[in-house]
Amino acid sequence: MKPEIQRVKLIRQVKRTIIQQKIKFQLKQVQRKAIRMVKEKKVVKKQVPRNIPVPIGELSLRNLGAYESCGCFRRDCECTGQAGCGCCFPVCDCAPSMISPTEFEEVITEEDCEVPREYIETITIELPVLVPVEVVIEEPEEYYDDVSINVPHVVEIEEEIMTPVLVDKMIEIEVP
Repeated sequence: MKPEIQRVKLIRQVKRTIIQQKIKFQLKQVQRKAIRMVKEKKVVKKQVPRNIPVPIGELSLRNLGAYESCGCFRRDCECTGQAGCGCCFPVCDCAPSMISPTEFEEVITEEDCEVPREYIETITIELPVLVPVEVVIEEPEEYYDDVSINVPHVVEIEEEIMTPVLVDKMIEIEVP
């Protein structure tokens, strides 16, 4: 065999570093307005009459003389301003209504109520961010290399070979 050098195409894996964009989540604190209901005690001042208003129809008839000139007011009606009656106040403007209270007193009461109140809360959110990251990858690469290959070839050689030859000989044998 005769050694012969040939150029051969080969493939090998080559490590290479590249930069890729990867998503990474970063925590960020954000402040925002929020509303919540808060219980409060509320102080309410009210004016309440000391005496109770009394319908005019229930008083004595001594004050009713001034109303006799009115055409729609009737003295014999005892409804004292009920709904649907046309002879009493408010349908008849000149008819007596009620005696208004003259004295008032202030009453202070406390009530529990819920009131909306704004406040600022801090929450944590995750924000996606692109971050460059170095990554090692393997890529195939072609290359040529000189390789020694044993190639068979024909060679002429001279060799002496000893071969047996057949020879005729005559032998005499005496037999007794």
